[in-house]
Amino acid sequence: MDYQYKVEIGDVAIVAGTVPMFIPQGGNHVRQAIVSLPRFKTEPVVTATVHSKDSIGPMFGIWNIQYEDGADSTVIKFSARPSSPPATTFITSVVLRP
Repeated sequence: MDYQYKVEIGDVAIVAGTVPMFIPQGGNHVRQAIVSLPRFKTEPVVTATVHSKDSIGPMFGIWNIQYEDGADSTVIKFSARPSSPPATTFITSVVLRP
C-alpha cells in the first residue's frame, strides 16, 4: 500500500506518506497522484499538499480529490494544476484518517 507512516489511536488509524505525481493523458498542465490503501470503514478525511523538490513553497492548486471505495482497497486520486514550468517534478504529501 502507498503510505510510509501509520499511527493508530484507539480504533482510528492515521496514514501518511509522499508519492510522486505524474503527467496524465491530456496535457502537461496537470499533475496527478494515485494512492492505494487498505479499505476504510467509512470515507476518510483527506488532507493533501503538493510541493516541488525543485523549489521552495507551493506553486500549484489541488483542484480535485477522488475517493474510490473498492472491495479490498481504497484508491484516492489527487489532481493539481501547477503554476510553474511543466518540467518541474511534483510530489504530494497525504494524511488520511477515517
